[in-house]
Amino acid sequence: MSITGLRGSVGIQSPSGRAGGLPRALLDAQAAQRKLHENADGTPRLTRISDGRELDLGKTTVAELAPRAFSEVLNGMKERPDAGRALVVGDNVGLTVLRYGYGAHKAMEAWVTSPPKDGGKMVLNVAIGPSCHAGNTPGEKAKNYELFGKTNVYNVEVQYPDGTVERMKFDVNANEVKPGDKPAYERPVYATLSPDIVIDAAKWAGKNVVIRGWADGSAGVHGYLERRETILHL
Repeated sequence: MSITGLRGSVGIQSPSGRAGGLPRALLDAQAAQRKLHENADGTPRLTRISDGRELDLGKTTVAELAPRAFSEVLNGMKERPDAGRALVVGDNVGLTVLRYGYGAHKAMEAWVTSPPKDGGKMVLNVAIGPSCHAGNTPGEKAKNYELFGKTNVYNVEVQYPDGTVERMKFDVNANEVKPGDKPAYERPVYATLSPDIVIDAAKWAGKNVVIRGWADGSAGVHGYLERRETILHL
């Protein structure tokens, strides 16, 4: 997996080509995001977000994920705790993912850059973990982070272009959770790989599938849209 800091937006069309090894639509999206947050002289314009920080919302990053980059993504989540991310990873496909900065309120965008070798259906998973931001003090945050790693119930939702939605609910060990279940484990799990998501790419070619992930009790997808929703361009 390689992650590159780049400048750049909102392209929701399917890629119409490639440039510099990246989907052209991704580059167009980056350029639009950069333009949206720059001064007249071309320098970055800082924006004050809800917590008082001033950030350059024109910045984006690109992650190039090879098929089955599970260990790299899961280990990265464990090493760099965050506010509860849900990152799409391909099992039999490679993905290039555009990620917007915190405060941009834009979903991640992904393009398939390495299709299934057998031409069959795409298999994807969501790497998801607990938030390390719940609490008023460092001690409270650490305590809650460990608790969530033992008790979280995760949701993954896949929305297709025709409006149909598939949902799954599972615990920190990726076991299905049914109504009334209250899973709790002795040891915390700080990054969980969801059950498989299977998508018929040929059926939805040229359209977008939206994948979302969040934990019960959190602020939901829109509490951290930048890392809990992915627009998958097919």
